[in-house]
Amino acid sequence: MGSPRRATATCARFSLPARWAVVRQAQIRPDKNPGVTKLLARMSAKQAAIAIANKTARITWAIMVHGGVYEAGHRPAHYREACAATG
Repeated sequence: MGSPRRATATCARFSLPARWAVVRQAQIRPDKNPGVTKLLARMSAKQAAIAIANKTARITWAIMVHGGVYEAGHRPAHYREACAATG
């Protein structure tokens, strides 16, 4: 399958145009995607699109390598336990 870095870069390159669409929609309707709106408050639209594409590529690569199904909003058990313990 190749190196993780190369695979992630390839996935990010192919998903970047779609991420630009997400950023544009967040600029038009900030209430629809608050996570992207927060990113846009911290960085430029280009940086936000690249950050979203990289995140999507990392998720895609991990699913391809480890197998499984993507679940939006899924958190590993140890993360849920740590959040519940802190309140």
